[in-house]
Amino acid sequence: ENLDAGLFGEVQREFQAALKVAPGSTLGFDAEIVEDGVIVVKAIGDTGALADWNRANPHDQIHVDDRIVSDVLTHILASGGGQGRLERDMVLSGADIFDVSIERDGQDVLDVLEKQYNLVGKVPFPTGSA
Repeated sequence: ENLDAGLFGEVQREFQAALKVAPGSTLGFDAEIVEDGVIVVKAIGDTGALADWNRANPHDQIHVDDRIVSDVLTHILASGGGQGRLERDMVLSGADIFDVSIERDGQDVLDVLEKQYNLVGKVPFPTGSA
């Protein structure tokens, strides 16, 4: 996992994911190609490889507007007749594991640290006298 602090306290997050697709199953998300080798998640379904990943990896979930870097998935979109769009109910013929990089922009540094160290809703230091 890579966290890069940017200007004004925002962080870009990058991590790896392995989307496992069973034969006759779906990827389970809508996406579109934004540049060569990069697609953007537009919607996520309740079933499919991406939903399975999110359930199994609560700290590394893939969200709407995340960028997925994958030449293979981009090729599937480009050759699938979907005019550069991937629909969540698109069934893939064979089983496969897609190793992809996920990129996310614009998270506030404090929000990232709160989630990473499970501090959401907790006060990390004393606020009054005992």
